[in-house]
Amino acid sequence: MRAADVYDVSEARVLPYTVVDPRLQQPHPVRALDAATSYLNVAVAHDVGFRPLRVDIHVPELGKGPFPVVLYAHGGGFVGGVKEIGPWSALPGQGIAVVSVEYRLAGEARFPAAIRDIETVLCWLVAAADDFGLDA
Repeated sequence: MRAADVYDVSEARVLPYTVVDPRLQQPHPVRALDAATSYLNVAVAHDVGFRPLRVDIHVPELGKGPFPVVLYAHGGGFVGGVKEIGPWSALPGQGIAVVSVEYRLAGEARFPAAIRDIETVLCWLVAAADDFGLDA
């Protein structure tokens, strides 16, 4: 017996990949660091079978943009670490924006997935720079 003999799939509808309310996917500004407006956990891409590729964006509050930006990929040899760690938290107070990447680690995806994630964020950053007042 085949599954097609048991289940009538002729009326099946395929739902969109996500049924998430679009308002929940929009970046919302928060005050996470001194002298910065932050947008946390912004999803920039999704590779099917893996978690979304996310970034934190920290834009200086003082001065007029577009602001220079540092794309920060945390250390950890691609086996550990999170996007919130790093020596960059004072940069927004000096007029420099920071985009910190949460790339896939070696335990979740094979090399060179982490590098591809960072490349993907770089391409996204160039395309989305104007939306956040960045000079990318």
